[in-house]
Amino acid sequence: MTGLLPLATALLVAAAPTSFAAAAPVSEVQEQIAGRMEVVVVETSDCAYCRLFRKSVLPVYEASPQTRDVPVRFVDASALDDGHVTLSAPVNVVPTAILMRDGIELGRISGYVGRENFFRSINHLMTISR
Repeated sequence: MTGLLPLATALLVAAAPTSFAAAAPVSEVQEQIAGRMEVVVVETSDCAYCRLFRKSVLPVYEASPQTRDVPVRFVDASALDDGHVTLSAPVNVVPTAILMRDGIELGRISGYVGRENFFRSINHLMTISR
């Protein structure tokens, strides 16, 4: 009787549908339902506060678990007119961090506000946008 358990287990595994193993992780399914969110940081090459943002905020954000679900990317301010993003208003201050879903602005943080204020603000924007 003890030899039947491994045989039954092997038969069940062999009979399992192969598509089950290829199912998308829950986070991918949620992303497809809710739309792809990202943080777009608008900057210019001659901006001291943009460099400060990259030095003090970016490493902490990239090390956080939320960067997997809401990645960050940088866009030069001169490239905003390419039609790939829909903004609610012009960007007049750099750096400006814009929370986007499928290329549409959900909210923004204008200017360099420091690490703690950035995380407080971006977490608030993410919470009200879900």
